[in-house]
Amino acid sequence: MIRKLSALAKEFPFTCSVERLTLHTSFRHSQALTQNIHETISKRSNPNQRIKTTLSTDSNALFFKSSAINSWKSKVRLTLGIQRAKRNGAGYDWPLEELLNTIDASKLNIPSASILGFGYIRHKLGWITEFFLLTEQLNLHIDGKDWLASKEKDPKELISRALALLLRLHKSNFIHLDPWAANFMINPHDLDDIRIVDLENCVLTPTRYFQETLGMQFGILYRRSVCDHVTEEYFDELVRHAISLHNIRCDDRFWRSYMTSKREKIARKSRRRTPLTGMIISG
Repeated sequence: MIRKLSALAKEFPFTCSVERLTLHTSFRHSQALTQNIHETISKRSNPNQRIKTTLSTDSNALFFKSSAINSWKSKVRLTLGIQRAKRNGAGYDWPLEELLNTIDASKLNIPSASILGFGYIRHKLGWITEFFLLTEQLNLHIDGKDWLASKEKDPKELISRALALLLRLHKSNFIHLDPWAANFMINPHDLDDIRIVDLENCVLTPTRYFQETLGMQFGILYRRSVCDHVTEEYFDELVRHAISLHNIRCDDRFWRSYMTSKREKIARKSRRRTPLTGMIISG
């Protein structure tokens, strides 16, 4: 499947350029925003480091995320809008995958940060060398990692809502494959206002392997950060409560996947195999 950027740009009708940088947004913006983005990228000291920061506009603040495109294969794929090799369910390169998933999340009413724009920098020969997104800045929210680190916050409030949100997303066939604590944003003034962000590694399709996939998601949530703040037994109890509350009957496939994912690292690309094949590949 080919997803050309020119087609995606139609969903973001306001366009502005500075030198070889092009910005497409869903809102009217000034030249100053485009210039600010250009300067932010130009100041990067490490070309391999992603930029994640807040940018201010005349009316609000935006979350800005930018990635340098360093490999020639990625430059070609992004420029032409083609996927990586389809084995193991590989999709587009991560920056484009995140744009597509965030657009789809908005259409599916997935609680996340709204996508407001995207852009890129081209080499003089036309290849894309930088790709960036603009999303809603969730000013009222704090990320789950910070919530867990606070002695004033109850870990259960975050964990139980994160588990419930992952279950809710399955109803929309939206499978988030990087469900660690920092990717959950919770509003301390309204605990039921919880969002999931960083939508690079997602699969948006019905799965025949719900049990294996859900077990892997819950295991990753525990293994990354949560395990530093609650005991495994306590987390297991919250998991049992969540699946009981949602009337889900989990069998051995769930529990095998869950136990493996709690104890062993599942690489980002390997996680995509689980909803597509049911396989859990650790290491």
